[in-house]
Amino acid sequence: MKHNSGFVRPIAFATCSYVKKRPSARAQMVFGAVSSWADMLDLPFAEKIFLDDRSPDLGALQLLRSTQLLDKFTRAEYCTTSHPAHCNFGYVGSVQLATTPYIFHLDDDVYVNGSAEECRQAIDLAIHVMEEHPTIMGFSLLSLDPSFQGAEWLPDEIISEQPRVSHPKKYFGNAASVIRRELLERVDFAQLMTWGDNQPGGWEIMVSNSPKEFAIGELNTPFHVKRTSYFFSSTNDISTRVRLTYMARTQLRKLFAKNRATVETK
Repeated sequence: MKHNSGFVRPIAFATCSYVKKRPSARAQMVFGAVSSWADMLDLPFAEKIFLDDRSPDLGALQLLRSTQLLDKFTRAEYCTTSHPAHCNFGYVGSVQLATTPYIFHLDDDVYVNGSAEECRQAIDLAIHVMEEHPTIMGFSLLSLDPSFQGAEWLPDEIISEQPRVSHPKKYFGNAASVIRRELLERVDFAQLMTWGDNQPGGWEIMVSNSPKEFAIGELNTPFHVKRTSYFFSSTNDISTRVRLTYMARTQLRKLFAKNRATVETK
């Protein structure tokens, strides 16, 4: 289904991915996340960019092909610049390929749980807020769970009531976000290369340490990350034993919470 309603300003979609091996638990997770983007990719982005950040055997590009979404991207490329293993390179490398004033990014493990129209509305809200507040350089669109994410990621000082928009308490987070292209002028790919293995931190922290330069809207958005994704980095897989232990403990916590609620109602 095609969606023809445009955005309020030209905006590109840029993403990056590194798949160390296939098959693997992380590759399966990325496949599920990217597959969920199908309807969203029909939105009229000025550019749709996918960067394979030097996966062995073109692993990320091969995975993208297997989702049958390759043709929805206007650019699907492989990073040819050798660099240390760090997520900064893939993120900055992909968004630098965009030419629009605003850039929308999803990490490769972010799921879209909503219609294309809901995605468009969320992205348009971010652009509207950034147009009205020129000092805001980025807008986080990731769904946040107060019981899971720390308070430092959650809304703090209110920017507007209708719609509800706030500055984050401390951290921005770019897993699902809209940024101004100007942020790339602060820390670009060339700067990352000068640091090499000694990256000072995550890119979103290096470009600004002020939460007042960023914004966050509603906690529930079409873009979310599964809790289990935090057990997989792009370069390291977690053992089956650790994964099963985590899943078992999660189920036990749910069971205890259910039993406690049952007892309290008696």
